[in-house]
Amino acid sequence: MKMGRVLLVMVTVALASVELAKIQHPSKNEPHCEDYPDAPVCTKEYIPVCDTNGNTFPNRCVLCGDMRLKGNKILIKHFGEC
Repeated sequence: MKMGRVLLVMVTVALASVELAKIQHPSKNEPHCEDYPDAPVCTKEYIPVCDTNGNTFPNRCVLCGDMRLKGNKILIKHFGEC
């Protein structure tokens, strides 16, 4: 019974790591706005992104929408709040 719980925890951690890898692209500084063709129309999920200027966006779609509206290039510093 205890071994089954340990296995379940290990599988859960592995799946969470795979999901995080999907969010963070290999070139993590690029926002990859091609994933959001409708930006600035975005969903309201809160998956914060910190840009290189120290601004926190609620998610990558909102960051891409801001780029499209203002016409400037924004790079991601890291995922999470600034």
